[in-house]
Amino acid sequence: MGDTLNWLDEVVVLNESRDENVPGDVSIYRSEGEAFSKIEDWWIENGEGFAFTATGVRLVLGVDGGVATVICREQCADGQAIVLNWLQALAQTTLAARNRAAQGQGAILSQAEEDGALPTSVEGLIGYIGFPWVAPRNRFMPGCTVLSALIALFAAVVLVKLL
Repeated sequence: MGDTLNWLDEVVVLNESRDENVPGDVSIYRSEGEAFSKIEDWWIENGEGFAFTATGVRLVLGVDGGVATVICREQCADGQAIVLNWLQALAQTTLAARNRAAQGQGAILSQAEEDGALPTSVEGLIGYIGFPWVAPRNRFMPGCTVLSALIALFAAVVLVKLL
């Protein structure tokens, strides 16, 4: 039958850290496109972090025309453990943020969260943390902003003339 695609092969986990084994600023994305739209070329060129798929495949990154790209994919013997470690650190940060929000009545914790129990699998951690929502690129936004500014200016001029 051939290889079936695992959805975790598409998920990209980034870790902004100088040491691959130390979780820094960890983020997860649904796809390479979403992840790479958030990476600046200097981040790659300066070795500011690391990228893996959620299945533990190391993504060796490069820059092509100012855009982040995958140069190669490397099987990594401890890749799954590295990703799990990164996600566990991010889940702890997420839980801490939810605890702070709950104190201000901004969140309602589950019993598991109150007990400090977090998922133990990559899938469960991704489900708990969630993906960031990436807004579609809106080509009309700059024009709308200019139009809004012109309307505000026109309204100010009319107001000044009336007073």
